[in-house]
Amino acid sequence: MEQTPPVLGIHCVISIDRYSSLNKLLSVSAYVVRFVDNLKVQPQQRQFGPITAYELHKVNLKWVKDIQHTVYWKEVNNLQLLMKQPRSPRVLLVRQLRLFLDTDGMLRCGGRIHNAPVSEVTKFPYLLPPRRSLSKLVIVDIHVRLCHSGTTATLTALRQCYWIPTARQYIKSILRHCVICRKVSGKPYAAPDPPPLLRLRTQDVYPFTFMGADFTGALYVQQGNQEVKVYLCEKGGI
Repeated sequence: MEQTPPVLGIHCVISIDRYSSLNKLLSVSAYVVRFVDNLKVQPQQRQFGPITAYELHKVNLKWVKDIQHTVYWKEVNNLQLLMKQPRSPRVLLVRQLRLFLDTDGMLRCGGRIHNAPVSEVTKFPYLLPPRRSLSKLVIVDIHVRLCHSGTTATLTALRQCYWIPTARQYIKSILRHCVICRKVSGKPYAAPDPPPLLRLRTQDVYPFTFMGADFTGALYVQQGNQEVKVYLCEKGGI
């Protein structure tokens, strides 16, 4: 029986296209998740007050897992089969990126920095698909937090937690539409071509025929019993 992609998820409840920043999306999603969790417990166990950093982190992982299981559902099913039948064929992307499922069922990329002194999420970043709304919000959020840095800095910060195929080209296409960056790196206003010089400025005449001043010095002259410093000024005019 052929497997089909999942249709249920947080994207069915919250439309991600209605939000222009990652912080707004996570804040609204955290309140929705808290409301659902409060319905499942007793009144004295319900949570109130501002959203905490742990709730934002939890709902962020929920969004990442939702987009992974929606776009890369074939890879997820293949990895689940590998756990039961190690000799089952692998999907090409699974072999290329050395994908695996962590304890939370999220897709993570393998690599060669297992022994590096970095965090676990940097060693094995979460996989995100390109050309998706969540990936765009993540890139824009990193770009703004880095004070609108360039493509290389944004890509370096992105790979501390996420891995997006063809990320450099995708980041370039996003930063190309950043209004603040365009104001700084845009081309200056093109000045009009200068008009021809006046006839007066193209004729051969003696110096200072029309206007000019020429200073020379300093000279020392005797004034009484003292020697003073003086300057010469030659003026010309019409």
